[in-house]
Amino acid sequence: MIFKNFPYLLSSDIEDFVRYCTKKSYKKGELLVRNGMICKKVYLVEEGIVRSYYLSPNDEESTYCITFPGSFITAYSSLILQTPTVENIQAVTDIEVTEVPVDAIHKLSANNIRWMRFLKDMAEYQYIELEQRLHQLQHVPAITRYEALLEQHPEYVLHLPVNYLSSYLGITPRHLNRIRKSLMTI
Repeated sequence: MIFKNFPYLLSSDIEDFVRYCTKKSYKKGELLVRNGMICKKVYLVEEGIVRSYYLSPNDEESTYCITFPGSFITAYSSLILQTPTVENIQAVTDIEVTEVPVDAIHKLSANNIRWMRFLKDMAEYQYIELEQRLHQLQHVPAITRYEALLEQHPEYVLHLPVNYLSSYLGITPRHLNRIRKSLMTI
C-alpha cells in the first residue's frame, strides 16, 4: 500500500486507518464526484485510471488531472472547505478504489501526530505537483510533456482517449496526433 512511503506511520496507525476504509468499484464513465456536490471522501486508486475535469459554460470538458494506481484523488478544495465543488472526478476505465470519509481523516489526525504529519506531507506533495504541472504547461514543450507522461505510465497513456490526454497536456487532439506520429517516425 501507499503507506510504505511514510515510514513514520506505525502498523497500528495503518490498522486504525483501514478500519475506516471501504473498497468500491466504479465502471468506466461513472462519476465519483460531481460538479455541485460537497466532497466527503478521499479516494485511493487501486486499479484503473481516474481523471478530474471542469466543464466550461458551453459544456466543454477540460481534464486537469489524471490519476493512476497508487495515488490519492479528491476534490481537494471542496473536501477542505466543505463547499460545492466545481470539478468532476470520473473513472476513465473500470476502477477499484479505497474510499476514506473525511470525518475519519479528522478523527485520525485529531489524536495522532503521525497522521497530522501524513496529512501535512500529502498537502505539500499536492502543492508541489500543482506547481510543477503549472510550470510544465507554461514552459515545457508539449512533446516533452507527452514523452515524460509516456515514460512514467506507458501502459496507461496509450489507452487514454485522445481528447482526455490532449486536454490534460494543454493541446488539441490534432496536435497530440501529430506528436504521436512524429515519435513513431524517430
